[in-house]
Amino acid sequence: AFLSFQGRSYGPIGLRLKGQNSFEPFSQKPSLRINVDQYTARARFFGLNDLTINNMDNDYSMMHERLAYLVARSVGVPASRANHALLTVNGQFYGLYSNVETVKHGLLTRWFTQVGGPLFEATDVDFAAPYVAAYELESGPDDRSLLTGLAEALTAAPADAAIAAAGAYANLHQFRRYWAMASVIGQFDAFPYSNPGDDYFVYGDPEDGLTFLPWGMDETFYSAQFDVTQTHSVLAERCKESPGCFQDYVDQTWEVLAMTEAMGLAAERDRVAADIAPYVALDQRKPYTTDEVLAYQGALFWFIAERRAKLEAMLPPPSS
Repeated sequence: AFLSFQGRSYGPIGLRLKGQNSFEPFSQKPSLRINVDQYTARARFFGLNDLTINNMDNDYSMMHERLAYLVARSVGVPASRANHALLTVNGQFYGLYSNVETVKHGLLTRWFTQVGGPLFEATDVDFAAPYVAAYELESGPDDRSLLTGLAEALTAAPADAAIAAAGAYANLHQFRRYWAMASVIGQFDAFPYSNPGDDYFVYGDPEDGLTFLPWGMDETFYSAQFDVTQTHSVLAERCKESPGCFQDYVDQTWEVLAMTEAMGLAAERDRVAADIAPYVALDQRKPYTTDEVLAYQGALFWFIAERRAKLEAMLPPPSS
């Protein structure tokens, strides 16, 4: 294919359809992965060698990813940049899309001082020995020693001993930050809530051990009533058994919530809704109606507005 933007053409580039539950054929509204350097070595599009263009099939508000990744980045969780894009294919308007930065070397260089470690994509896996081989290597050396070590450490008893041992292989404070972020924005179809875990990456940081990065944020902000302590991952389960570990998760959840309130997430929802409104109406390929989009954008407003009250019913207060 050829990629055109603001009157300039790039290519030839590699193009493929992507998605699992959100997969749609080219005759409808497909999600796309664009490899800028597929046929020309070191080719770049505004510094990027690939693009992830999502059809928002499971996001009836058409704005979850843009807001969710913003929250993650704002609270210090290594995460993709995300925005919206208008897609035209062979002169035909295909609609409004979510443009999410692919988790690759460029992202790592912004968040980590050392980028030579292994990066794994996690799909239906957990930190237990049978799953270690199933983590999909994305970049770096295929060194699974941190995964193996963490899985073994989490089998220790009691839970405090398991968490202490796990700290040699994973950045546990950062894990709890990631978990807190997921709790605040309702990222419940992903690790550490999905069984087994998916929609995340782990990077083997040479300095701090395994570090957690979110992915697949399209179904955030949906289930306000879901109990944020109902996890499945062995890492979160052992953390809940360790009072100090769990309290740090609780403290970070309240801190993340306060940060989303201070950043004006509700006002950002209003701004993004107004920004995309003309293109929502023009998008004839979206698998839901414009009225449904407006209704789910309204539900998103209430999720944000009531989040503190919902979490107060689920979690103890912060330690200080």
